[in-house]
Amino acid sequence: MRQHGVDLRLGDGVKSFHHDKRTGKTTVELQSGSKIDTDIVILSIGIRSNSQLAKDAGLEVNQRGGIVVDDYLKTSDKNIYALGDAIEVVDFNDKTKTMVPLAGPANKQGRIVANNIAGMEETYKGTQGTSIAKVFDLAVANTGHN
Repeated sequence: MRQHGVDLRLGDGVKSFHHDKRTGKTTVELQSGSKIDTDIVILSIGIRSNSQLAKDAGLEVNQRGGIVVDDYLKTSDKNIYALGDAIEVVDFNDKTKTMVPLAGPANKQGRIVANNIAGMEETYKGTQGTSIAKVFDLAVANTGHN
């Protein structure tokens, strides 16, 4: 990345952002006191699913707020299915309960729920978290446990 002129500041967290409406620039102040003027800031810090509707409906949720589902993606109310970022899934590798908010598994879960509503009785086999990124000419990927 440095070969492409990217200034990496590793191990120095963000303290604050200051946007100048006049210039359109954003100044990022780091914990060390360093300041960086930028044209754009991109944050990739993860998500926290909103399962408040499930809680309000009295559905079982885990400690992190993940909606607990069975192998058919039914909740604790057998008339309600749940899928996607907000559900607790089984890790495909070690069979532990976890949450994996990724589009690929959510898509698969959606197809399984549709099949189950149509009477096909299909089970969800678990999630193996996989991500792929490409920056300039470098592609990186990971799958399974980090």
